[in-house]
Amino acid sequence: IYDGRGDARRRRIPRVMILLAGKVALVTGGTSGLGRATVQSLAEAGANVVFTGRNEKGAEETLRRLTAKKLSARFLQQDVTQD
Repeated sequence: IYDGRGDARRRRIPRVMILLAGKVALVTGGTSGLGRATVQSLAEAGANVVFTGRNEKGAEETLRRLTAKKLSARFLQQDVTQD
């Protein structure tokens, strides 16, 4: 799949990036482990990512890693196991 912009180099864009560009993704538990990896993968694929978790320091680390790659996300401190 190509970006369709008529670029002479015809830059190839992965299909998942086209599917997620401009979409919003919500990830619970995004402050460590698989959740953190999911946040990063979705951000790299072009999604606007919002992630939740209980660990504020873990969230800061997730955001630091994204910023280092010129990606962004939003964090909401929340425990989804509670009403």
